[in-house]
Amino acid sequence: LLPDGGSALPVMTGLLLFGCALNLSVIRGLLSLVTFRPDFDSAVALAALAALLHSVWLFFNPAQAAGAGAQSYAAAALFGLLLSDVGKLLMLTRIAENFEEVATLKRKSAAFILNDDELARDASAGMVLGSPVVCCTREAGNLRHFLYHSFSEDPADVLCARLSPVSLLAGAVAFGAALILGQTLTVALTALCAVLCLFLPAVALVAGHAQMYSAAKRVKEEGGMLSGFDAVTEFCYTSSLAADAKDLFEDDNVVLHSIRTFGGMAIDQAIMDCAGVAIASHSPLSDLFDKVIEGRRGILPKVESLDYEDGCGISGVVSGRRILVGNRELCVRHSIPNLPDPALEAKILRSGRFPVYLSSGGELAAMFIVAYEADEDIARQLLRLTQSGVSLLISTSDPNITDDMVCGYFGLPPEAVRVLPADISARLHTKTRPVRAQAALLTHQNTLAALAGGLRACVRLRGNFTFILIAQIVFLCAGAAVGLYSLAAASALWLSVPLLLAFQAGSLLLTLLALAFRKP
Repeated sequence: LLPDGGSALPVMTGLLLFGCALNLSVIRGLLSLVTFRPDFDSAVALAALAALLHSVWLFFNPAQAAGAGAQSYAAAALFGLLLSDVGKLLMLTRIAENFEEVATLKRKSAAFILNDDELARDASAGMVLGSPVVCCTREAGNLRHFLYHSFSEDPADVLCARLSPVSLLAGAVAFGAALILGQTLTVALTALCAVLCLFLPAVALVAGHAQMYSAAKRVKEEGGMLSGFDAVTEFCYTSSLAADAKDLFEDDNVVLHSIRTFGGMAIDQAIMDCAGVAIASHSPLSDLFDKVIEGRRGILPKVESLDYEDGCGISGVVSGRRILVGNRELCVRHSIPNLPDPALEAKILRSGRFPVYLSSGGELAAMFIVAYEADEDIARQLLRLTQSGVSLLISTSDPNITDDMVCGYFGLPPEAVRVLPADISARLHTKTRPVRAQAALLTHQNTLAALAGGLRACVRLRGNFTFILIAQIVFLCAGAAVGLYSLAAASALWLSVPLLLAFQAGSLLLTLLALAFRKP
């Protein structure tokens, strides 16, 4: 890129001057460095300023430049500005797309870490070693500090900032060493500029924002929102996800196949009593019966009391009558007579369906035959989550939902699933009641697939960012070694621009290729 009779240097100098003039990041990066608070842009700003001044020096001193064989690093500095802007574009695109999720009028829930250590230990008993970190979710009227969390610094940004004074020091050493070795001022300036361009953190400028954008886009496709690295910091050490059985089996995933009445009870009365108890208990069956009554909850009888018996079902009082909704064991516990033949129940279970008994006033009233269907998206995301080391804690009032049933329907390993006892579920319920406002870290539109996908992304992004930092440091060390060799060699005091560009682009591409095998 030197003008041995050509015009490449003026063109590159003009392009670099134009790029610096239009790029506010250069000014902001230099100001932050001067005030001893370097930021993401400082290293790029240093390289751009040095390359610009060096190119101007070569332009006005062509004889010295030609004699020393010096070359302009304007192209390398422009490449650094390009990488910086690509990283910012990915960040701003992520924020803009996330804002669409935040601004929607649909009901939203936000994830948070359970701050009750005793409850976390009780819920995770036998599931994790050490101190459990339980992620919960609750509906939130407003999502707070969206922009603050979206613009939060990630480790790659911090590395870029910390490399700025290191690169300046290394450049000063190269400049001084060149003068000590008896080289001209032109050669010394070239060495300074080469080192500053060599220390451009090409990997950290782009890879971190590319990872956050990729993760946020995947979560958005499932109906969620991953704001920024603050969310990764908050949820990356999660050991368990607490979820309600209603989130496992959504509206269309519980099907009523048939109803059989006993004792002459009218079928409409049986449906009303069962619907009232199921809806009051927020059971997965509540959506099923809500559709049966066409959402007219005002016609349901008042449920005066409600209790869940572990592994059996729900008992409540409706219009002075004791109502039981559950499995055969619940009816046996309460001495309900005239139960169907166990062989009939076994036949129903073998067909993949479940009997739900309704007892009213001590008499068997009806048997509902229901079936459950696992949502493919939820199953896929939960499997990926458990493969990342996060277990699943389920609260339910449906006796059909057991550890074995969940593992079988969703293809999860048995050691990663626990259906919580009634007392722990009740304690957890008090922590997950709707709130007016919650931090906008990881949110979802009441879809477990989005929550599980976002949580898995946070867990994996921690490792991905560690890899990015290691890769950037390794490439910088390799570049520094090459620079030292060039400085020590009398015939090659500086790196060629094509080699420098190939090194920076190659390090970024290799890192992105490696990260492609570990998608968040």
